[in-house]
Amino acid sequence: MSHSQEPRARESSPLEELMDSFDKEMLQLNINACRSIVNYLDKKKESVERGDNSSDRKTQRYCLDPKVFEEARR
Repeated sequence: MSHSQEPRARESSPLEELMDSFDKEMLQLNINACRSIVNYLDKKKESVERGDNSSDRKTQRYCLDPKVFEEARR
């Protein structure tokens, strides 16, 4: 038995490589979805702050209060 000082790279199977690729893609999709949600909330907050009444009152009732929104972003 001989020991080398350098760690050997572990070979991964095609299935492991596919799963790693899938994990990376799912992570990127989640990041993109979170960015989209935050962008939407930013635009909605700005609209509410401007007093934009173009949207339906029923919809505005469900808008996030700007104070709550700012706390959630921290």
